[in-house]
Amino acid sequence: MLIDRYLIREIVKPFAAVCALLVIVFVVYSSSERLGDAVAGLQGLPTILTLLGLEALIALEVLLPMALYLSVVFGLATLASRGEVRAMQAAGMPLARLLRPVAVAALPVVLLVALLSLHARPWAYTQMFRIEDQAQSRIDTSQIQPGHFYPLPGGEKVLLATGRGKGSGDFRGMFLHSREGGQQRVITARRAEISGLGEGKLEPLRFGEGHLYHFDREGTDLISRFGRMVLDPGQPEPPSLEDERKANPTFELARSQDPVFLAELQWRLSTPLSALLMAFIGTVLGARGPEHNRSLKVLGAAILYGIYYNLTGMGRNLMEQGLLGAVPGIWWVHLLLVVGLFATLFRPAHRWWRWQSL
Repeated sequence: MLIDRYLIREIVKPFAAVCALLVIVFVVYSSSERLGDAVAGLQGLPTILTLLGLEALIALEVLLPMALYLSVVFGLATLASRGEVRAMQAAGMPLARLLRPVAVAALPVVLLVALLSLHARPWAYTQMFRIEDQAQSRIDTSQIQPGHFYPLPGGEKVLLATGRGKGSGDFRGMFLHSREGGQQRVITARRAEISGLGEGKLEPLRFGEGHLYHFDREGTDLISRFGRMVLDPGQPEPPSLEDERKANPTFELARSQDPVFLAELQWRLSTPLSALLMAFIGTVLGARGPEHNRSLKVLGAAILYGIYYNLTGMGRNLMEQGLLGAVPGIWWVHLLLVVGLFATLFRPAHRWWRWQSL
């Protein structure tokens, strides 16, 4: 129908702009720490840009539904402000009838979000972890700058040099802090040497003329002085359960009974559903309410989306901790949306809205 095409056009028009704005804000926010690593020489600029691209790809599963939701609210609020929604009401079109063009406009986004969540998300996390492990184990010693902290593979280890020697791997005033279990170790040395890079790990660090400090949980310390010390920094730590569940293919998650994996599976399955449901909620928010205050509607819609997103995250955390079973899992949040949507569609509007139900 002509009216459907018109409504779809009004929803789609702001979608690209809203989506681009959300992506730009996310990339700017994410790039602060990453670009700091590039400036410090810890990671190369091509690596940083690749990681930022992968992070943006992962974020699209959240940003696209949000952009669709806000576009629906803004598009229908614009129509309401021009009195066009009221005209549709006078022609006998019910509010529920608006859901059809919204569903048509939302369908490509829902399918794309499903693809991103089920396939692109684990692939992107796998690539990110691989690149980060390679970058961490292949620090270019010639790029280490005095006065900057650098993490090392193999655990919670960080080093700092106050000056450089003649060679690319020679340093002066070396400081190394490591944490293993309940103990902390600090090494200070007048000079140090990182001779090269091995396969998947740093070569042993050689310290000269320094002190070794051990601190335990009781606060006692053991101090020893050395003329020469060789330390193996070790290999990168194996992936944590948190990283494993993000990178696991979806069909692997479906075969697991681990609460952490089940929570991740439900999150991936729920994202396309939430995109469609929030688009329908946006239909109600945009079409009903004060007709001449689009900004208030968009602000209220953004607050509602934040509440919904946090409730979903809370449900996932409760599942991961074993405090919530696979049923209801995180589905109770979406059930609340469905109940709220039907309650709003099939009840008369409040008097203060000055609105008759479409």
